[in-house]
Amino acid sequence: MSVVGTAFWYGQNTANLINTQTQISKATQQVSTGEKTNNYGDLGAQALSSISLADQKQTIDNYSSTITLLQMRASMVNQSLSSIASTATTIRDDALTGINKATDFASIRSEAAGALQQVFSALGANIAGRLLFSGQTLGTAPVVDPTTLGTIVASAVTTATSSSTSTSFATDLLNAVDTTLATSGTYYTGGASSTAVNIGDSQTVTMDITANDPAILKVISGLYALANIPNPSPDPVTPPAIDQATQTATIQAVVQRLTDSIGGVNDLVTKNGETQAVLNTAATQNGQASTILEQQFSNINSADLTATSSTLTQLQNQLQASYKVTAAVKDLSLVNYL
Repeated sequence: MSVVGTAFWYGQNTANLINTQTQISKATQQVSTGEKTNNYGDLGAQALSSISLADQKQTIDNYSSTITLLQMRASMVNQSLSSIASTATTIRDDALTGINKATDFASIRSEAAGALQQVFSALGANIAGRLLFSGQTLGTAPVVDPTTLGTIVASAVTTATSSSTSTSFATDLLNAVDTTLATSGTYYTGGASSTAVNIGDSQTVTMDITANDPAILKVISGLYALANIPNPSPDPVTPPAIDQATQTATIQAVVQRLTDSIGGVNDLVTKNGETQAVLNTAATQNGQASTILEQQFSNINSADLTATSSTLTQLQNQLQASYKVTAAVKDLSLVNYL
């Protein structure tokens, strides 16, 4: 019996089977992952472009994460500054209303003490443990306890005004408060102003408002000054006692300081708002750039699921047909045709 030599045909069909199985494996992986390959080398000439796009997107995403955190901080800073300005405005207006209306200034002193608690609380604001008014000392409280500081200020005022005249009392009181607050570690316990932060390859923002900013210091000094204005005594007075006219003049001087401080804090609100605007613009631009890069990366790396699913079905059908052909060729003999 003669048998047709089918070794070559059989070998070819076997090679085709292996090739089809490889293509099926690749198509199956693409359908399951949505990606053309998990090996950059398989992308050929587009491999470098894919790597570059991935790196660019990662850089932008890192900037976006930084911007999101800074936006949260800027929002909290805005709330704190607005609260400080509002508190100072309320106590200033109440002090003005109280001028010459009563000899007992105790209620205003008490209100000033409460206002100090509110302001110090606002200065202690933090985001994820990062204190916002402490400068570069991220985890250190920016200010001391207001009650403890109040005791120090009161002692300094008593000493400074013990022999003040009616014309020097207001100045002596304010100077005593200012000197105390300016003493290192007595009021401000934070660090130097924060440095610039990168939010883009060539763009930075600086959030450098600290608790010892001059505008905030004016609020603090004005409130401590109000808290230490004594009640007037009947004429004639002997220092350290003051008369009604001296108290009125002192209140007016402190009210003016608070008015100036409110304007200064509002300027800080504006400054912080400008930073927020820069952050918002950068966030929008980074979002747009990230979307574009993601699309470009997808065009190179992502598989066309519809086309790939169709190809997978065709390959599976082709594989089944190849199995049948291979089996038929293997058993082919002339006997079948004699």
